Amino acid sequence: MLVVAILIIAVAACLYSAKVNAKLAPLFVKGASVYDYSGPVFLVGANVGSQAWNPIKYGQWDDWWTYRERDADNIKSYGLNSIRLLVYWEALEKSSSPNEFRYDQNYVSRLKETVEAYNRRGIYVIIDLHRHSLTAGSMLGRFMPMAGGGDGFAKEWFVATGPTSAREHLKRVWLMLSDLFKDDTGVAGYDLCNEPHLGDASLTPQQVADAWLDIVDYVTGALRANADTHMIFVNFAPLAQSAAYLSRKATDPNTLYEPHFYQGIELSNYTVTNNKLDWLREAFGARDTHIFDQMARFNVPFVIGEFGFEPKTLYPGDSRYIWLRNALTVFLESSTLCGLFYYSYMAFGGNIRGDGWQRILTEYTTDKPTNVHYVGWWQSARSVLRIVGAEGTELALSSSIRRLPTCSMHFRDAEPDLARTLCRDFLSNFHIDTEIFA
Repeated sequence: MLVVAILIIAVAACLYSAKVNAKLAPLFVKGASVYDYSGPVFLVGANVGSQAWNPIKYGQWDDWWTYRERDADNIKSYGLNSIRLLVYWEALEKSSSPNEFRYDQNYVSRLKETVEAYNRRGIYVIIDLHRHSLTAGSMLGRFMPMAGGGDGFAKEWFVATGPTSAREHLKRVWLMLSDLFKDDTGVAGYDLCNEPHLGDASLTPQQVADAWLDIVDYVTGALRANADTHMIFVNFAPLAQSAAYLSRKATDPNTLYEPHFYQGIELSNYTVTNNKLDWLREAFGARDTHIFDQMARFNVPFVIGEFGFEPKTLYPGDSRYIWLRNALTVFLESSTLCGLFYYSYMAFGGNIRGDGWQRILTEYTTDKPTNVHYVGWWQSARSVLRIVGAEGTELALSSSIRRLPTCSMHFRDAEPDLARTLCRDFLSNFHIDTEIFA
């Protein structure tokens, strides 16, 4: 073992003065939880549309790009570790017919720059393919079947399978984004389609739910074939607020489920109709949405993708304040809950509209593993050094290593006990975890 010991010591010595680049550690599903290399991670964040615009009146969608740096600073200051970024399908795809697959590269570039702004501050981004109720019918209707006059889909959206079908457009738009983000570990995952609702009564609720899971499997399979391992976030159909029709799991194990919850809220004006704890608990369970019982039945990880009061300020003791505290109490009773995303962070010129929810959200998740970690590496033919830390986007072993709370060193061809001893001598004040590569 002397030869192995000399080899590892030599490698460690070489690395001591090396500069190691780092980025947010990749997230993945393990069992019914979300993990990074250091352990479980609980996602706590907000939906981000930032500046809200009426696209019919002003010709533009919600703007999260212009003030991205200030918005990201705000999100960081709240103690949140992630966002769900609203990316509008009709702004992203400019196809004029089902036979066309054309995208707005300027919008895509702005999306990339926005993701990078949040990642630089240690904030994960879920890319959410959203639709606007004012424009989806007319604009998406150019290349896919819509129904109901709003953002609802027609029967053919769910059942057609041809080369110009809606599922093909969904697959192709995600493959385009995958080519840009598949190696970006600061992207927590892809929310394939926000609220995939049927716009008429041409299918039964169960038919819609089953067809949607088939589409999820189809799109996810294409992403995996594209060497993209990001987590997949799946809304429920035919209603995003109900898990009642979930009849099976999605095929890919790196999947989280994403119910939305607005029970007890009048969405036309964000007033509260019921905020009692027991009523909300029943609404979250078998009486209404079946979220609690279905997530337990399938033992699957899930996040609450939307809940809350959009631009309204919450004052201590008011009806919204009580609703949020009681709803969080109910959500956190689920053992497979992995994240919470308030709806929503809204700001104009970086100035927040609506306050009070941030403190409640962080208060209720103080006992959750919300710290993010960075991963950096130096690699040779025989050894890999992997560093996972909570602060900094660029790590230099010669000076910055002592700011890291954890460090994980992985060696090939070495015994775990020996590697552990050497690592402990090299980094005496850190938790060391060793693993042998095959």
